Amino acid sequence: MHAPGDERGNGPGSESGNAAGNESGHGPGQRRDEHPRPDAASSDAERGAFLAIVRAKRLAVRQAGEGLHRRDNALTLLSVIASAVATVLTAAPALGGPELSRALGSAGPDTPSWRILCGVASICSLLAAVAANLHRQQEVTARLARCQTGAARLETLELQVTFQRAALADATAEYGRIIAELPPLPEP
Repeated sequence: MHAPGDERGNGPGSESGNAAGNESGHGPGQRRDEHPRPDAASSDAERGAFLAIVRAKRLAVRQAGEGLHRRDNALTLLSVIASAVATVLTAAPALGGPELSRALGSAGPDTPSWRILCGVASICSLLAAVAANLHRQQEVTARLARCQTGAARLETLELQVTFQRAALADATAEYGRIIAELPPLPEP
């Protein structure tokens, strides 16, 4: 009869499970598919080297995230401000009427002041469109989110390895999965 919850008969009440477990290096009551105490076989030097790699990558990911955050803010701000200025410049003549025309120095449709006003409004509209399209094309928001998630996962991994809550082999595999999900990072 097997111990409850143990389909292999390797539970604490099974003599064959304990004997087989002890021969394979597992302690009494430990199933064969469980890992022994994390990193019992790995050296402190290996753990330290792995932690240095994780910390360096976490720093690089954080720096890339900060750069993406600055780019995200700059493109968004440029788009909003340029759109607002273009709107004000094109709405001003409609709202200001003849008073604005006199304030600009002339009332004729061929005067330079109107051309300058329309030219500046066009440039602002162009800047807003370029900033919005660059933001979308470069997928700044998605890349920033991936960097932030990756940095958090790397920090968790670092803590698990530091406090020996993860076997080094498992931590290395998780590190590979995290790196695969990160956006391309600039070279140092």
